[in-house]
Amino acid sequence: MLGVMLVDDEKTVRRGLRMMIPWEELGLKVIGESGDGDDGLEKLITLSPDIVIADIRMPGRSGLDMLEEAKKRGFSGKAVILSGYSDFSYAQSAIALGVKKFILKPVDEDELIAELNRLSDEINEERKTEFVKQKGSEYLQDELIKSLFLGTAEANAITASNLPQERKFTVALISLSDNSDETDMVYDMLNEVSNPLYVKLDIEHTLGLLFVGSSKVDATKFMEKITTEFAAVGKTVTSVYEIKESYRTAAEIYRMKFLYMHTGVISPEILAKYWSESGEPEDIASRFYALVTVNDIEKLLDHLEKLHNIFMSGRFTPESIRLIYINTVSEIVKASTKGGEELPTADDIAKISSLPSLFEINNYVSEMLCGISDNVFGDTTQSNIEKIVRYVAANYKSEIRLEGLAQLFGYNSAYLGKVFHKYTGENFNNYLDNIRITEAKRLLESGQYKVYEVAEMVGFSNINYFHNKFKKIVGISPMSYKKAGIE
Repeated sequence: MLGVMLVDDEKTVRRGLRMMIPWEELGLKVIGESGDGDDGLEKLITLSPDIVIADIRMPGRSGLDMLEEAKKRGFSGKAVILSGYSDFSYAQSAIALGVKKFILKPVDEDELIAELNRLSDEINEERKTEFVKQKGSEYLQDELIKSLFLGTAEANAITASNLPQERKFTVALISLSDNSDETDMVYDMLNEVSNPLYVKLDIEHTLGLLFVGSSKVDATKFMEKITTEFAAVGKTVTSVYEIKESYRTAAEIYRMKFLYMHTGVISPEILAKYWSESGEPEDIASRFYALVTVNDIEKLLDHLEKLHNIFMSGRFTPESIRLIYINTVSEIVKASTKGGEELPTADDIAKISSLPSLFEINNYVSEMLCGISDNVFGDTTQSNIEKIVRYVAANYKSEIRLEGLAQLFGYNSAYLGKVFHKYTGENFNNYLDNIRITEAKRLLESGQYKVYEVAEMVGFSNINYFHNKFKKIVGISPMSYKKAGIE
């Protein structure tokens, strides 16, 4: 619905216009009115209506003077001028201001409605054209970035763009999460900055980013802010025609996503650290059964981490990695059967084949082997979980993470998450959030604290995150809840 503003020093004229025109039927809404040109000018700038209907002669600033000054200050709406017979001397000035229609007083209803319809059509058509131009521009930019990545960009296309010929250029490829909230957050952050330029690639859930004037270090730091999943940063080049080389090095790393998913941002320098890892996986895996049988969870997890690091050296294909894990778990399950214990089934083991990353496979296998060790060869972990629950209840105001608790109590984080859920009926993050929000409700009900103070008191360092989490769990915002409690 388009907004309309009425400016006329005669109150009866303004009232008559409001009553005689079927605004809603025309897709219009009167959003403001004024009785003189000076006040009308300020409201034009503040309200920014799509159409203004103004009288020429008013006390102080005339309708045309008001319109002229408003346009200087950025007003871009359409105008209809109401005038008397003696006002046609203003026509030339009005035309220069884009006014295409004078309507004589007293106002003819049909004439004004026809002009409002014409202006509405004109505005809508302009907006469609602008939208098409914007989408066309975005498409051309996307195609240019893709062609720069592939080295197929033509010189005239580069020259026509705003890209400098020589500067630092760094390409990064980011893997978007399946979680829509996390993906939206990435897009929101990218839309808030002009650098890097980004484009959706043909690879599923993948964005290509082009940093202009930023080094690899700068690009890496930026990527670390927007993803915990996986991103590959290529080498930094110094010519727009060398961008393809930066893309090539980023793409080489990205193709190894299976190995480095959930590792964060990977660059060639970081990759070199993983590739220095030596050792044979069979030597490490052969020790697992002994550690399972003596219920030495700490050493078992340590050896699983060693196996994980060996695989990250890049010397093994995803297929061979999956096969080693499957064979290892299968042999341990066979050797661990005592009767009556709940052990992983063939389907449980086969799931290893479908997991998309080394990280997830290693965590999954850790859960199975620790479970076998506890269920078949060890004491129950329930007493330890009870300690952890009490610890969370006493320390929820501090920054608590599952990984930190796992390290503190000697567990693998994935395994701890599973047994914690089994014991409490909730995953760890939901359990912690519910404790914090329950306490936040009590504090808000007291009416003694501001919302941001309550957020900090219950362990939320980010007020926006607290607001969103509170509304998700309680159903209303913290401020609304506080007001309801006070009333």
